[in-house]
Amino acid sequence: MGEKFKNLLATRSFLQLDKHEQPSSKRLRVAIAVILWEMAYVDGSYDKEEFERMIVLLNNEFHMFSEESSELVELVEILQDQRNHFDEMVNEIVKRFDLGQREHLYDMICDIARIDGKISNFERAFAGYLRGRLFLPEE
Repeated sequence: MGEKFKNLLATRSFLQLDKHEQPSSKRLRVAIAVILWEMAYVDGSYDKEEFERMIVLLNNEFHMFSEESSELVELVEILQDQRNHFDEMVNEIVKRFDLGQREHLYDMICDIARIDGKISNFERAFAGYLRGRLFLPEE
């Protein structure tokens, strides 16, 4: 019995449903992609590894086909130039996800920061900022 439960947890997507057990809207998926994109780009550039990892994380959470994740990334690129949307996206995440889901998202954010083997000062500072904005307890 314990092994079945462990396997279920290993394959569960934590962000596919919101805290009210409603499927995550496209807007919410975009919000998650925006935050991951911002972490990948916070040091002024992003490399192929960061981009590929972001796609893998989004596909793992939302079971998207590659064309869907490509559309999501295109939308994020458009929103990147409109900084006022970032705050809206973070607020949407806080409103729709519970603490455990926000912690899971934070783990994804940190995964992007670590993908190149080092965490820059910009990434560290941005991760700390996001921790506060997501109302996560201090480590």
